[in-house]
Amino acid sequence: MDNSFFNEIDAAITICDLNFKIVYMNNKSKNTFQNKKIGDDILACHNPHSIEIMNNIISTKKANVYSIDKNGIKKIIYQTPWLENNEVKGLIEFSFVVPVDMPNYKRN
Repeated sequence: MDNSFFNEIDAAITICDLNFKIVYMNNKSKNTFQNKKIGDDILACHNPHSIEIMNNIISTKKANVYSIDKNGIKKIIYQTPWLENNEVKGLIEFSFVVPVDMPNYKRN
């Protein structure tokens, strides 16, 4: 499948396999993580707590979602298992920049 349509999305999309090797980066991901490339090991740039979270995503098949503020930019980070036929193949991380004053609507 051609994944070029992900290059137009204003979100960084990074995918790694079960060995924590990067297998896909869209253009925004490549610009965000300029020192990383396809085939790189992501464990080297994560602390033990983050590695524990990644292992937990793989073992439980549950996403890890949080927001960060860095250099005046707010982001939503959505880390989820990469699944094929309900089998975990790795991890996918979506990183979205959001307005600091982003509205929140409650729907019933």
